[in-house]
Amino acid sequence: MIVKQELKNLGLHFIIVELGEVEIMENIKGEQLEQVKIALLQSGLELLDNKRSVLIE
Repeated sequence: MIVKQELKNLGLHFIIVELGEVEIMENIKGEQLEQVKIALLQSGLELLDNKRSVLIE
């Protein structure tokens, strides 16, 4: 719920939000990714990045 709300607040549209995984319709630019990271940290979540995808823990 928190992840969905933060993505909506940032104007991003998502296809899937599951435990540890989010699929976003848009291509996220560096600045948007940083905004997502900050929003999640403020909510007590962490953005994890691996070489294939970006994960949320």
